[in-house]
Amino acid sequence: MRKIKAEKEHLQTAKDLRNKLNKLTGSNMQTHDDLIHKLATQNRFVYVPGKTLGKKVYAFVDHGRWVAQCECGGAESVDLDSPIFFCCSCGNRSTTGRPREVIFPKEKERIESILLKRTDLRWKNWKVGESVESLEMEYSE
Repeated sequence: MRKIKAEKEHLQTAKDLRNKLNKLTGSNMQTHDDLIHKLATQNRFVYVPGKTLGKKVYAFVDHGRWVAQCECGGAESVDLDSPIFFCCSCGNRSTTGRPREVIFPKEKERIESILLKRTDLRWKNWKVGESVESLEMEYSE
């Protein structure tokens, strides 16, 4: 089985996605709001920037990417520097297009440090509620 290797010195965030899209499309998205607006428009949703509203979402790590999941089942990349969430599956239907707050774990630096030691992206995962100690033991086995 072929190993999928990580290329970054940090876990992927929405900022990395924005930079990649800028490079691929010649866009000039400067902020996380710019990225959300572009993705919302492409999916025919209305994004209403501003104050967060509604139920908070919790960030987790999936295959080396910080993401959060909507109650509709959609999941999106999230940004450590701009903790807002917009679901491109439902258009944040519960908040009529307003962003929702993303909660990152208090020990996100330790979580990243542990996961960055893993060379295979398939094993770079952390779920909400999983202790850092459990994550460390998992790696040492």
